[in-house]
Amino acid sequence: MPTTSGRYCPSQSCGLELSVGADGLVSLQTVQGSVYAGANNSFRPGKDFFLCKDDGLVGRHGQPTEVQVEIEAKRYVLWVEQRAPTEFGLVPIAADATEREYSNKFLGVDESGRTLTLSDSWGPGQRWRIMGM
Repeated sequence: MPTTSGRYCPSQSCGLELSVGADGLVSLQTVQGSVYAGANNSFRPGKDFFLCKDDGLVGRHGQPTEVQVEIEAKRYVLWVEQRAPTEFGLVPIAADATEREYSNKFLGVDESGRTLTLSDSWGPGQRWRIMGM
Protein backbone atom coordinates (compact mmCIF):
# COMPACT_ATOMS: atom_id res chain seq x y z
CA MET A 1 0.00 0.00 0.00
CA PRO A 2 1.48 3.40 -0.92
CA THR A 3 2.10 6.04 1.69
CA THR A 4 -0.37 8.88 2.02
CA SER A 5 2.10 11.20 3.78
CA GLY A 6 4.43 13.52 1.91
CA ARG A 7 4.35 16.08 -0.89
CA TYR A 8 1.21 16.04 -3.07
CA CYS A 9 2.17 16.64 -6.72
CA PRO A 10 -0.01 16.71 -9.83
CA SER A 11 0.71 13.46 -11.71
CA GLN A 12 1.30 15.42 -14.91
CA SER A 13 3.89 17.75 -13.36
CA CYS A 14 5.97 16.92 -10.34
CA GLY A 15 7.66 20.31 -10.70
CA LEU A 16 4.58 21.56 -8.85
CA GLU A 17 3.18 20.62 -5.47
CA LEU A 18 0.57 21.63 -2.95
CA SER A 19 1.76 23.96 -0.23
CA VAL A 20 -0.06 25.48 2.75
CA GLY A 21 0.38 28.97 4.10
CA ALA A 22 0.04 30.27 7.65
CA ASP A 23 -3.68 30.86 6.97
CA GLY A 24 -4.23 27.12 6.42
CA LEU A 25 -5.08 27.58 2.73
CA VAL A 26 -3.58 25.25 0.15
CA SER A 27 -2.05 26.64 -3.02
CA LEU A 28 -0.11 25.27 -5.96
CA GLN A 29 3.59 26.16 -5.90
CA THR A 30 6.70 25.22 -7.78
CA VAL A 31 8.72 22.70 -5.80
CA GLN A 32 11.58 25.18 -5.37
CA GLY A 33 9.23 28.06 -4.53
CA SER A 34 7.48 26.18 -1.75
CA VAL A 35 10.74 24.88 -0.27
CA TYR A 36 12.52 28.22 -0.23
CA ALA A 37 9.53 30.27 0.89
CA GLY A 38 9.44 28.21 4.10
CA ALA A 39 5.93 26.96 3.37
CA ASN A 40 4.70 23.67 4.79
CA ASN A 41 4.63 21.25 1.88
CA SER A 42 4.13 17.91 3.62
CA PHE A 43 0.62 16.56 4.14
CA ARG A 44 -1.15 13.49 5.46
CA PRO A 45 -4.78 12.49 5.82
CA GLY A 46 -6.21 12.78 9.32
CA LYS A 47 -8.20 9.99 10.95
CA ASP A 48 -11.22 10.76 8.72
CA PHE A 49 -9.06 10.96 5.55
CA PHE A 50 -9.25 14.74 5.19
CA LEU A 51 -6.00 16.37 4.05
CA CYS A 52 -4.00 17.85 6.94
CA LYS A 53 -0.59 19.37 7.61
CA ASP A 54 1.76 16.47 8.29
CA ASP A 55 2.51 16.28 12.01
CA GLY A 56 4.90 13.33 11.64
CA LEU A 57 2.49 10.80 13.13
CA VAL A 58 0.57 8.00 11.44
CA GLY A 59 -3.11 7.13 11.05
CA ARG A 60 -5.35 7.97 14.00
CA HIS A 61 -2.46 9.22 16.13
CA GLY A 62 -1.96 12.90 16.78
CA GLN A 63 -4.27 15.76 15.93
CA PRO A 64 -3.10 17.14 12.60
CA THR A 65 -4.54 20.44 11.40
CA GLU A 66 -6.96 20.22 8.47
CA VAL A 67 -6.19 22.42 5.49
CA GLN A 68 -8.58 24.08 3.07
CA VAL A 69 -8.50 25.25 -0.52
CA GLU A 70 -10.31 28.36 -1.74
CA ILE A 71 -11.73 28.31 -5.26
CA GLU A 72 -14.06 31.00 -6.60
CA ALA A 73 -14.46 32.52 -3.10
CA LYS A 74 -15.63 29.22 -1.59
CA ARG A 75 -13.60 27.13 0.85
CA TYR A 76 -13.32 23.36 0.74
CA VAL A 77 -11.70 20.65 2.83
CA LEU A 78 -10.11 17.87 0.78
CA TRP A 79 -10.90 14.20 1.23
CA VAL A 80 -8.04 11.92 0.11
CA GLU A 81 -9.20 9.01 -2.06
CA GLN A 82 -6.91 6.39 -3.54
CA ARG A 83 -8.03 5.88 -7.16
CA ALA A 84 -5.15 3.85 -8.64
CA PRO A 85 -2.13 2.03 -7.20
CA THR A 86 -0.03 5.22 -7.04
CA GLU A 87 -2.55 7.98 -7.78
CA PHE A 88 -5.02 9.79 -5.58
CA GLY A 89 -8.04 12.02 -6.02
CA LEU A 90 -8.62 15.02 -3.78
CA VAL A 91 -12.37 15.38 -3.33
CA PRO A 92 -13.48 18.90 -2.30
CA ILE A 93 -16.23 19.15 0.30
CA ALA A 94 -17.66 22.49 1.41
CA ALA A 95 -15.81 23.51 4.57
CA ASP A 96 -18.92 25.05 6.10
CA ALA A 97 -21.16 22.02 5.50
CA THR A 98 -22.81 20.65 8.64
CA GLU A 99 -22.54 17.14 7.19
CA ARG A 100 -19.58 16.32 4.99
CA GLU A 101 -20.90 14.48 1.98
CA TYR A 102 -18.95 13.15 -1.00
CA SER A 103 -19.13 15.78 -3.75
CA ASN A 104 -18.38 13.81 -6.96
CA LYS A 105 -15.89 16.54 -7.86
CA PHE A 106 -12.10 16.51 -7.92
CA LEU A 107 -9.40 19.07 -7.26
CA GLY A 108 -7.10 19.41 -10.22
CA VAL A 109 -4.82 21.69 -12.17
CA ASP A 110 -6.03 23.64 -15.20
CA GLU A 111 -4.54 23.21 -18.68
CA SER A 112 -2.01 26.00 -18.07
CA GLY A 113 -0.68 24.00 -15.12
CA ARG A 114 -0.82 27.02 -12.81
CA THR A 115 -4.28 27.16 -11.24
CA LEU A 116 -6.21 24.80 -8.97
CA THR A 117 -9.65 23.98 -10.34
CA LEU A 118 -12.64 21.74 -9.61
CA SER A 119 -13.80 19.15 -12.11
CA ASP A 120 -16.71 16.74 -12.42
CA SER A 121 -14.44 13.97 -13.69
CA TRP A 122 -11.19 12.32 -12.62
CA GLY A 123 -9.03 12.92 -15.67
CA PRO A 124 -5.27 13.39 -16.08
CA GLY A 125 -5.41 16.91 -14.58
CA GLN A 126 -7.08 15.65 -11.38
CA ARG A 127 -4.58 12.93 -10.53
CA TRP A 128 -2.18 13.41 -7.63
CA ARG A 129 0.93 11.48 -6.60
CA ILE A 130 2.49 11.54 -3.18
CA MET A 131 6.23 11.98 -3.04
CA GLY A 132 7.99 10.93 0.16
CA MET A 133 9.93 13.50 2.14
